[in-house]
Amino acid sequence: MKKWLITVVSVVIIAGLAIGITLLVSAQSSYRNVEKKATDLALTEKVITSANDAYVYNGSLAYITVIGTDKNNDKKAIFVPANFSKKAIQQVWLEDGISKSDALTKLQEQAEVESVLHTKLGYEEPGAVWEITYIDSHNQLNYMYYQHENGEQWKHITVTEENDDL
Repeated sequence: MKKWLITVVSVVIIAGLAIGITLLVSAQSSYRNVEKKATDLALTEKVITSANDAYVYNGSLAYITVIGTDKNNDKKAIFVPANFSKKAIQQVWLEDGISKSDALTKLQEQAEVESVLHTKLGYEEPGAVWEITYIDSHNQLNYMYYQHENGEQWKHITVTEENDDL
């Protein structure tokens, strides 16, 4: 009886792990496919000549940010809309604004940061923005946005228990 129970529990655990891993791989491949499609579009449209990184940015609109270099070897960020409209592609030269480390330094000066979860360059109403997601000293989730062009704070969102439906 004991061996039978151990066998059943083992099979259930192995099946659960297999299903979980399959779901995780499937979800990740969707993101990779979108990132690859956006990178290919940026390269095809000759906005950049090489790509170093790509990631999904979900703001008021969804964009895929592609970081790369142009024909003059200048670093650029290309913002490809989620509908892959060629006419809606936006771009900025990274040297024309604040860097990721500058944005993180500004955050450290303005907030009580416990840990930074991620930092992404995305596209919003004012243009390119750095989105920094972090946990503050009160264990609250925060989103801080700095404009890439001038480093000014654009928006700050704090998710508290009272408004955890965000």
